[in-house]
Amino acid sequence: MKVMASLFVLAVILGGFSAASSAIDLTNEIFMLAFMNITTDDPTLSDYQQIIPNAFHEGTQLYARTYDASMTINYEIPMQPTGGIIGDHSLQTQQTLVASVDDVITKLGLFVVADNKVSLQLSKSVQASSDGYVAIPLTEGSTEFYVASYDPFPGSHSTYAIAALEDNTCVEVYSVNGSQHTRVAFVSLDSFEVYNGLSDTTDFTGYHVLSTKPVTVLGGHMCAQVPKGILFCDHISSQLPPVEEWGTEFVVPGIRGRRNTAGYIYRVLGSVDDTKVRLDGTAVATISRGSQFYEGFVDRTFQSIVISCSQPCLVVQYNVGYLYDNQEQSSNDQDLKRTDPYMMLIPAMRNYLTTLRFGTANYIADETVQEFENHLALVVPTGSKGMVTLNLEYLPTDTLWTDLLNGYSVTNFEIDHGLYNVRSDTGDVKMMAFVYGHGRSHITAYGYPAGYKTNGEKIRTCALQKQSGVGDGNYDELEGTCEEPFNPAVVGPADNLQRLYITFQLKSPLSEPCSTLALNEMEGVLKDVKNVTNWLICLDLLCIPAENTWVYSVDIVEPTDMDPLTSMTFLVTLWSSSSEVMKNAIGCKRHVAEYLGNYGTHSERWKVPLAVPGVGCADLDFQVPANVTSSHSRGSMITNPFT
Repeated sequence: MKVMASLFVLAVILGGFSAASSAIDLTNEIFMLAFMNITTDDPTLSDYQQIIPNAFHEGTQLYARTYDASMTINYEIPMQPTGGIIGDHSLQTQQTLVASVDDVITKLGLFVVADNKVSLQLSKSVQASSDGYVAIPLTEGSTEFYVASYDPFPGSHSTYAIAALEDNTCVEVYSVNGSQHTRVAFVSLDSFEVYNGLSDTTDFTGYHVLSTKPVTVLGGHMCAQVPKGILFCDHISSQLPPVEEWGTEFVVPGIRGRRNTAGYIYRVLGSVDDTKVRLDGTAVATISRGSQFYEGFVDRTFQSIVISCSQPCLVVQYNVGYLYDNQEQSSNDQDLKRTDPYMMLIPAMRNYLTTLRFGTANYIADETVQEFENHLALVVPTGSKGMVTLNLEYLPTDTLWTDLLNGYSVTNFEIDHGLYNVRSDTGDVKMMAFVYGHGRSHITAYGYPAGYKTNGEKIRTCALQKQSGVGDGNYDELEGTCEEPFNPAVVGPADNLQRLYITFQLKSPLSEPCSTLALNEMEGVLKDVKNVTNWLICLDLLCIPAENTWVYSVDIVEPTDMDPLTSMTFLVTLWSSSSEVMKNAIGCKRHVAEYLGNYGTHSERWKVPLAVPGVGCADLDFQVPANVTSSHSRGSMITNPFT
């Protein structure tokens, strides 16, 4: 079966639109996109980068811009069947990308937001080396990731990229081997900045990424041989979901369009030690977090499988290289195709959608945009097979389905280049589709899921009003860098914590109910206290090295007497990636107290006494800190010296 697309594809040049005054609601889905590096034999060749937007509602307005606004669009996405493709514009020349080395930060992010739900697919190619990915909207939980990549070889690198949504985003990258974390990168990124990690000796699969603010993380390879040593190499890339989006059950679809004897590779990554992995119900591995992942091989290309994990997992699929099954070429073999590696993210079932809108990709070769031979794999509940529609038409009654053990079924067929809409006739059946293609005249391929449902909390920040150029730009945000560490329990021993107790005497004692009201008001500004204290610590390089020490938290210690309330004690928890730094941090306790005491010089919070909203209540007004004590944490309960 081959499905023909009767869809008009609208090509839009990214630089061809200028943004008008926009009032796009930034509480909708937000993306910070980037493209991965590609290895080619000729660095003078052009690259082709494509963004395919799909709207779910009439009149959906898409806004996108680069850092310097040299490419800015304000574009109404036509509803299918007209649809739309944004492409034919390079965000960066191939010469610069090939010249990039490890630890390079560039302002190559592309900010995208729409005033209603959208689905975005991206692809990139250089001279018949290509892959693509589905864009995953950022959430408040987009701060912890594990990288999926592939084995490097001399001259071609395993890669990952991290794109920041907001200024002053601190990012750490760790190699993980069981309980041992080794920090390999620490960077501070501003909005639109992209950090690139590359290595021709290390497979980044399993590397742990932690950030203080939401980021986009991509993993892949500049030109991967899958498996290593098998020609030809091809670019692979996927946007990776944060750990909070991971799930426990997956369907990995078979691959059509090449010999059934080729097979494919898949990897399963965990974030929790002792995670059990099952293949079609049979236990196959126990994995640990990070680099101790499981790699499996399915020896029949057309075979779909079910992966289940005892703890949330990340699953990716790899199409093998052209020569893996073409060692003995036969002109009579209908499944012999010009294909090469791609890496496809496999969404967990909790990330399935009731409606999928997507488009197929193009690639560039010989300075000409080419079409793939495209295929579509659908995964739907077995009882809903007859309810599935493609572009508002039911699938043919002779559609071949494979029923799986988990109550889902898979079908796989060829489709034309174009835009597509998959849903059930009732509109309430959760399903997934996978889009992939093989080269027609060139040896290349691509693959990505047709959508990805996020379950985390949407981004809520007015700072984007200024940084994105959307909205009036009026907001009040504290300056600061490296505002907090990421997870002391994960990245370092408890000895890396230092707790300081700092007491402020009140200039005017407060009686109930004013005491309780004052504590509530103080609780509401503790985040600001922490941020400003961090800012000051980062400026004081003589005391605590700014690059690896933060105030992890500021908490109010419950007072022993509320009526009257004469003092207020704060528990300040410092964290450092170095236990040696923490041993010396006790000498800085007076500085920390001074930071808190001088808070008013950087904010109106304490420079002007904090108003207490109660009839007849005096303002909350602090004197100079009376004393500072410390206690070194070893993971046990800390005794408050003031109780």
